[in-house]
Amino acid sequence: MKLHKGIIVSCQAEEGSAFNNVNSIVNFALEAERGGAVGVRIEGYENIKAVKRAVKIPVIGLIKREYTTGRVWITPTLQDAVLVEQAEADFIAVDATGRKDALHKNDGWQYLKEICMHTNLPVIGDMASSGFMHKSIIEAERCGCKLLSTTLSGYTEYCNPVDQPDFEFLRCLVDISNLPIIAEGRYSTKEHIQRAKRMGVNNIVIGSSITRPHLITQRYKENYNE
Repeated sequence: MKLHKGIIVSCQAEEGSAFNNVNSIVNFALEAERGGAVGVRIEGYENIKAVKRAVKIPVIGLIKREYTTGRVWITPTLQDAVLVEQAEADFIAVDATGRKDALHKNDGWQYLKEICMHTNLPVIGDMASSGFMHKSIIEAERCGCKLLSTTLSGYTEYCNPVDQPDFEFLRCLVDISNLPIIAEGRYSTKEHIQRAKRMGVNNIVIGSSITRPHLITQRYKENYNE
């Protein structure tokens, strides 16, 4: 299934959220589709399977794991990728940072290459900025990624925590890679969307600004209390 240019909604819920259940995730996805999203990003086998049955737009599937350091790892192994494929997702989002966990003998690039080689779905490489960005982008392409995203920018041990989109990293991806680029990570305003679009991205992923009602409420409360 083709992923058209436009907005993708990340329909995920954190632990402790009243929306952290399959029905809520499906409803988020349906409303995203109704609003004009060209795709949805869904975590977890049961969620992917249920959303795929409910919507007509492409489903980007992933499995979230944690490193022994507690850092997020996106679909880190072939076994995880096979689960996403079995859930009938249209794309697989995979960690494309090259990081190595202490419990695994291979580095992240080896796992990424294995997933690209042994699954039948297009792989989206979720990347993060580092001091070797050019090399990392070339390596992600060499492994077989069909699209690249800025998803993990600000969320790895190699990044500084930020509260705005990483436009510097986005520019790096757009300039170096010939693959379609997906902008993701803290996009929440019209200005963010327009700036990323002008830079030539294929898609922009919106997550917390849509699917985290408690954060939306907090922002309004802060505005009220100013």
